[in-house]
Amino acid sequence: MVDTQRTLSALQTLFADNTSGDISPQDLRDFLVSAEPDRAEIYWSTPAATTTSDTGTYYKAAGTTTLQTSPAAVNFTMPANNRLTYTGTPTRLFLVQFHGTQVAQSGSVVVHWRIAKGGTTIAASEISRKQGANATDVGVFAIGFIVSLATNEYVEVWLRNATSATTVTVQSGNLTVWGGID
Repeated sequence: MVDTQRTLSALQTLFADNTSGDISPQDLRDFLVSAEPDRAEIYWSTPAATTTSDTGTYYKAAGTTTLQTSPAAVNFTMPANNRLTYTGTPTRLFLVQFHGTQVAQSGSVVVHWRIAKGGTTIAASEISRKQGANATDVGVFAIGFIVSLATNEYVEVWLRNATSATTVTVQSGNLTVWGGID
């Protein structure tokens, strides 16, 4: 039989009362695949500049990303650069985190960063980072936010250069997702 990921409420119903002894080996296998955290991590393996054409628009952060294989992703794929897609069955909550460094085409620019779900940025996830006076200064920043994902929904990192229409580069970074039973 196929092992099935179940929600917390489905597992609670399944195991509510075992006085009749009807918990099957399949029920236990379903519990095991449900209890393993869904997870994935990608890292920026090749930096690339994100071109911003105005100061009010968010753009998906450019660069080549690589799916981390150790530990292996569970119920996530990376079908495109800077994208983690959830392939599990039940809708679940995930902690999405991005830790990265930025450089900009010019110094003293303010860059706003957001987590995006399905190509739409989440305003409440926003952080901002001011670039040093020199364009080559490397700025460190982090974002963390909890997002609900259903099957085939995805998360990405997006940015907005609030100062000028110049490029911003993720010099290095890691996007991770971690979830559990809901």
